[in-house]
Amino acid sequence: MKLRILAPPTWNVSKALYQWSNRLRIPLAGIRPITSAIIIGNGVADAVIYLILAHRLNGKSIVGITTAWREESSIETTLEIIRGRRVSKILIALDQEEEQELNNFWKNIEKAFNNHGIEFRLNESNDRIRVYTCVHGDMEFTTIIAVNGVDNPHYSRHSIEDHLLEALKTWCKDENILKLLSKTSKPLDPKKLWNEINQEYRNIHYRTYQEITTMQIKLLEQIFPQQIKALNYLA
Repeated sequence: MKLRILAPPTWNVSKALYQWSNRLRIPLAGIRPITSAIIIGNGVADAVIYLILAHRLNGKSIVGITTAWREESSIETTLEIIRGRRVSKILIALDQEEEQELNNFWKNIEKAFNNHGIEFRLNESNDRIRVYTCVHGDMEFTTIIAVNGVDNPHYSRHSIEDHLLEALKTWCKDENILKLLSKTSKPLDPKKLWNEINQEYRNIHYRTYQEITTMQIKLLEQIFPQQIKALNYLA
């Protein structure tokens, strides 16, 4: 599965994807037809992980990737893509914000569907992934929503950095880093910790991404379960 960058992604995400594609030697797709797309709601790290995981699935499909201008505009971005292209499946990748219960998260998603005049039917669900059949006017499409986060009570919020820290634990032998990851005196902010570790220990981001490109699929499925399941639905 190759990703094709769709306009209008935010500049930092677009630039980062090109850079990480080169650094990790994962080719992006050129101007080729797509039937599905990924909308990134939260930034660069999410886009890089979907670049790597899509590549690891070894499918032949071409999938578009873009970003919502704001996380809460992801449904609006979905409609823009559906109207402009022959796309039948959309994957939306989102964070679970601090103190937001998953039940409320899903209520807000379905409220957004209603607010945009989208009729929907829930086809499959678990805590962090749902698959909807959607109808808007004469357009019918599938919306797959994957919520970042692992069930670790030591994280104060849930984002793609949860998964990246779990991936870091699988290969890192540095005692100082492992000590930081095991602090339990107060909840850890995974996004903040991921960035702080990279500032203090050079190239941690790159080395972790590189490790993910060669991890066994079974281990990837443990670290990124909802992301991989969502990509399989997309494929």
